Amino acid sequence: MSRTRLSTGLAVALLVLGSATRAQAQTKTPAQTPAANGATPDSRTWPQSPAQAADPPVIPPPGPGTPLSTSGTDVQPPGNLLPPPPVVIGAGAGGADAARVRELEARVALDEARLRTLESDVGPLRHLRFMGYVQLQYLLTSNDAAASPNRQPNGSLPAGITSNDTVAHADGSTTNTNAFRLRRTRLGATYETDVVRVFLQVDLLPSGGPASTQATIARNAELTGIAHWNKDIRTEFTGGLFQVPFRMELEELSLFRPFIERTWASLNLFPTERDIGVHARTFAMDDHLVVDVGVLNGQRLGEPRFVMQPDFNSSKDFFATVSGK
Repeated sequence: MSRTRLSTGLAVALLVLGSATRAQAQTKTPAQTPAANGATPDSRTWPQSPAQAADPPVIPPPGPGTPLSTSGTDVQPPGNLLPPPPVVIGAGAGGADAARVRELEARVALDEARLRTLESDVGPLRHLRFMGYVQLQYLLTSNDAAASPNRQPNGSLPAGITSNDTVAHADGSTTNTNAFRLRRTRLGATYETDVVRVFLQVDLLPSGGPASTQATIARNAELTGIAHWNKDIRTEFTGGLFQVPFRMELEELSLFRPFIERTWASLNLFPTERDIGVHARTFAMDDHLVVDVGVLNGQRLGEPRFVMQPDFNSSKDFFATVSGK
């Protein structure tokens, strides 16, 4: 009995499905029914999807104006324009341009030839440098009676003469201590290569110094040989008349020192800063370490009889300094 009911229910379901199919086919519009003139199913129109209708409008592409972001703007021409095409000079229509280029090439070749000629003519002079400076000094000295140049041999001042009055001498000089003078008038020349250096400096108008005996013409006369042991270490072997590397104040050139005269202590310990001898200065650690050793006469430039007799005795002075930066 259960098998009979299942068969009857299946038949009823099939009957209902067939009726619904026929009713749907009868209600189709002519646009949905294939046309008799051979229209294909692809030509049928379908209603718009609700999901597509909810999509936002399409954003238009950016125009050629200023970009909203700076990303990439430094690698493209300004105004979003492509670079101009290269100019190609042809043999026909561009004949004038080609001639202009040939003329420019001829001028460049001529200039290069002139430069080579100048380099060959002044080749050795490119290692030569000149320097010079002038220092004007106003000197005003005030003395007491004990140090006055007007003092007589007995130690007293003449009657009616004060310690700072100007008095004439029999030799034509005076005791004037108020005057301008040229303290230094230096002229120097340096010839330097990778292995040798020559430095010569003279005083053109030797009129100064703490004492009149310091009016020596030559100030520096040095010959230096440079040995490069490696990229970081080198040694300079110097001989001649040079500045004694005892203190930084002695080594500082008068051209760069902020005051014309050195300190009182330096002038008393070292009346002058130059002597004749030899020394070896080694630079290391990117010139941060400097070791200097040398031998000197012991009699400084400007002392009595320096030119005629540079050393009074056979003993020599030695020095050794180590400095770091």
